[in-house]
Amino acid sequence: MKKEFTKRLLSSIIILPITLFFIFKGSYLFAFFLCLIFFVTSFEWLKMSKKLKILKFFGICFLFLSILSAYFLRITLGYETFLFVILISILTDLGGYIFGKTFKGPKLTKISPNKTYSGVIGSFVVSLIGGSIYQEYMTTSTLLWGYQNGYMENGAEYNLFLLLFILIISLISQSGDLMISYFKRLAKIKNTGSILPGHGGLLDRIDGIIFAVPFSYIILNLTIYWFMKKKIAILGSTGSIGKILVDILSKDKKNFEVKFLSAEKNYKKLFNQAKLLNVKNLIITNKKAYSLLLKLNKSKRIRIYNNFECIKKIISSKVDYCMCAISGLAGLVPTYEMIKHSKTLAIANKESIICGWNLLEKEIKKNKTKFIPVDSEHFSIWFGLNEVKNNNVNSIYITASGGPLINTPLKKFKNIKTSQALKHPNWKMGKKISIDSSTMMNKVFEVIEAKNIFNISYDKIKILVHQKSYVHALIKFNNGLIKIIAHDTNMKIPIFNTIYLNSNKIIKTSKMNIKLLNNLNFKKVDNLRFPLVNLIKKLPNRSSLFETALVSVNDELVDMYLKNKIKYTDISKKLLNFLNKKEFLRLKEIQPKKIDEIIKLNQYVRIKINALSVYK
Repeated sequence: MKKEFTKRLLSSIIILPITLFFIFKGSYLFAFFLCLIFFVTSFEWLKMSKKLKILKFFGICFLFLSILSAYFLRITLGYETFLFVILISILTDLGGYIFGKTFKGPKLTKISPNKTYSGVIGSFVVSLIGGSIYQEYMTTSTLLWGYQNGYMENGAEYNLFLLLFILIISLISQSGDLMISYFKRLAKIKNTGSILPGHGGLLDRIDGIIFAVPFSYIILNLTIYWFMKKKIAILGSTGSIGKILVDILSKDKKNFEVKFLSAEKNYKKLFNQAKLLNVKNLIITNKKAYSLLLKLNKSKRIRIYNNFECIKKIISSKVDYCMCAISGLAGLVPTYEMIKHSKTLAIANKESIICGWNLLEKEIKKNKTKFIPVDSEHFSIWFGLNEVKNNNVNSIYITASGGPLINTPLKKFKNIKTSQALKHPNWKMGKKISIDSSTMMNKVFEVIEAKNIFNISYDKIKILVHQKSYVHALIKFNNGLIKIIAHDTNMKIPIFNTIYLNSNKIIKTSKMNIKLLNNLNFKKVDNLRFPLVNLIKKLPNRSSLFETALVSVNDELVDMYLKNKIKYTDISKKLLNFLNKKEFLRLKEIQPKKIDEIIKLNQYVRIKINALSVYK
């Protein structure tokens, strides 16, 4: 007995590191290793089933299926998940042996005289304990990854799934062991072979694993497909933010299901995105683009809508994540609507936050929707303030590059060409936001956003000029500490983190050179160069309709400049003059109660500007 145990122990010591080597090494060596296992076990099976001719074919087919499942389980779900399944099988065998020898008791079946009911219980107990410990520390395994990324609602749901999975696989592993024992009994042999000293044949040692692996692969993939796929919706998928998100999702399609995409008029891009992500529902609001998209959808596999009233029809239960990236006030209504249909809402539409935050916030709290800001500055602040109480914040610093005209002499501003104003040194952005960056109106908007999102007074929010644009936010606390949030000038980083936050997913982008932080060179804002920054001092402390007027006036004036109707310096001069009228100053006292108020005011302001012919 001791001699047999010594043989088993020594062979295990040799076999284990070799096996782990092939598992860790990846596809080619692992495939080679599995081929060896297949040939050895097939030989043992054929030898065992000489008298059971009908089982030869089915046995070889099942072995092939098991080996194939092992390969795909390892390659698609990772070695952590593969080892988890193997561990459950081993612990099932070990638990059965220990409990069976210790407690003995009634025999389970005549097929295998050594199997007892106490052994069955021991198999479940040991596999549960060992499997739970493994999942606690192997955080990249598929099951725990799914929980961390919000595919499972809470810890209780995850623990229940883990419990059931371990029990099912342990049961299947025991069944596989019994089945091979049954076939050995029919063949009147003790072991399937003698290739492993102390263990018998290879089939003897991995009988439970052979059965556990294919069932594990099926269960996990069905779980991922039905329960662990993160359901996504994107408002404004053809814009700059939307395109980045689509690109991120396209590289991880097995973990996401996109319920719908929306666009205004870029129907070709929208249709291609739908094909790329296998999206069945599209919303396009432009009438002409809607007609053209209908013609493009020849197969009729995609359902196409021309307004946002269809959202209730498309979404039967809440999506896990919605990106709101429609530019301008056109995004306010669909953003508001998606609050009640989303577990997590990522907003990249600054106009919604500036003009309608009091309405959005109320709805967010009512529906218990998690909110994440997407703009690099506000995401950085949000990230920095995570689990920090607001009353501990001394001040927040939002950084500004200064745009393309930061070093241009003021006397040349009157004759600034559109091409100059659009040439941002660090970021690739749309025309409207590029002009706002050059006037620093974008920072005025960002200050309003920060005040609304983080419930912090204007006097605690500062702007710092940081031309390199690597630092996106600084947070100074009352305890003397300062947090600095820095990353590359790439919007992929905040967008990626809104959807993969707290996961071990690695972003594939250029890594910021730390040396770039050696000379941050922060400067105060020059109010003569950027007169619109003075607006911050005149803003009301609570959300009002004045912010809507501010957004609308700026939108119109920037549009006029881009159409060469006014000079560059007229943007700030005419904006300040226009908003200084009593008609608009009184809006500071009025808080929007309905979204319709915001929409109607936006339309009125734009008509008013053109009626007054301010650009003449």
